[in-house]
Amino acid sequence: MHLYAVLHADVLQMCRGALDFYDLERAAHAQPDSFAEILADYGQLRAELERIVAAGMTSGDFLAGDPRAAVTACLAQTEGVQHRFRTPTPDDAGRGAVLPDPAAAAQLAARTAVRALLADPARSAEVERAALAAGDEP
Repeated sequence: MHLYAVLHADVLQMCRGALDFYDLERAAHAQPDSFAEILADYGQLRAELERIVAAGMTSGDFLAGDPRAAVTACLAQTEGVQHRFRTPTPDDAGRGAVLPDPAAAAQLAARTAVRALLADPARSAEVERAALAAGDEP
């Protein structure tokens, strides 16, 4: 499923990047001229995700709803996982990393976001396997 692949690739890229997404977003809003390309890329990502989610809602693969709201929830969740990959919660001290590497963070974020939208959540593992097997990354 393309949604899984896009979210997985996005979180993988965010976790491998030099900056926390939230820091980058703050800088982009504070200096929009300097970060115009990043803001445009984010807008394109949102638009693509909205198209994917709308198509999934139309086909019945996803629960019916507002694609824009669903994408907002997906991105908030995936961006939050990326942030926690970089900045563990205070209670994680001494217990080891919950997200040991970018691939684990990407898998958790994509799996959780897609499962929340699926009309049949039991298909979650099948969707994940198919997306990863197809190498369906943007």
